[in-house]
Amino acid sequence: KTGRQSLEAANNTAHKLQTDLTQLEAQLLNAGVRKVNAAYKDALLKDIQQTSVSLSSLKDAAQKFLAKTASDGEYESKAAELKDELQEAKKLADMVKGLVKPKDASAKRRAKK
Repeated sequence: KTGRQSLEAANNTAHKLQTDLTQLEAQLLNAGVRKVNAAYKDALLKDIQQTSVSLSSLKDAAQKFLAKTASDGEYESKAAELKDELQEAKKLADMVKGLVKPKDASAKRRAKK
C-alpha cells in the first residue's frame, strides 16, 4: 500500500467515524440510553461534537494534502498523524455504542459486527 493509499484510507475512515458519531449523538439525545446521569451525558455529547469537529478538519487537511503532489513518505506521515486521531475517535464511538441500547434484536446483531 502506498503512502497515498494509506492517507486515502485514513480519510475514508474519518468520514465513516464522523457519520457514526453523528448517529450516536442522535441516539444519545433520544431516550434509549441506559441510566446515565445528565452531566455525564452532556460531557459525552461535548466530546462527540469536539471529535466531530476535529475529524472534519482532519478530513479537510487530508483532502488538501491529497490534492498536492507529495512524496510517498510525506503521504505516509500525514496518514500516521490521522490514524492517531482516528484511534481516539474510535474509542469514543465504541464507548458511546456501549451506552446506547439497540432498540431491537436486529440492531443488536448489527452492533456486534
